[in-house]
Amino acid sequence: MDKELSTLKKAQKLGAEKAQSLSKALGLSIAVVKDDEVVSISSDGKETKIGKVAFGRVKVTKKSYVIK
Repeated sequence: MDKELSTLKKAQKLGAEKAQSLSKALGLSIAVVKDDEVVSISSDGKETKIGKVAFGRVKVTKKSYVIK
């Protein structure tokens, strides 16, 4: 299971990097979350704060359930 998760994380990271480089090549801006704020990054690297995030972070715990 850990091997599958690491493979998925690698694929997600690679996909995000490709999407960012493609957006930069096309001259499009991207929106990301940094320090609980939404930031727009233009193709030349200029960052503009858009606003605060609507929802905070939530800690998720893994639990085991037994179905009877």
